[in-house]
Amino acid sequence: MSQLSVASHLRVEVKHRRAAPKRYTWEIFSEGKMLPVEESTDQFRSWEEASQAGKKALEKIISKSRRTRMGRTMISNP
Repeated sequence: MSQLSVASHLRVEVKHRRAAPKRYTWEIFSEGKMLPVEESTDQFRSWEEASQAGKKALEKIISKSRRTRMGRTMISNP
């Protein structure tokens, strides 16, 4: 599965869950799954802050997935 393919199956959703001043959180969902793959432990003052933090977390997941696949490839090849 390519990096683009992993990214196309994941999405960031910003949620309005708390009272002011830090009312927003983010969650990352995988296509077809009801529960999030990952969710924020921090709360954010704005939708934009939560969105940016969620996108950074998504980039880390994609990068980790890519490194894992590369490691498996390197191990399988003599």
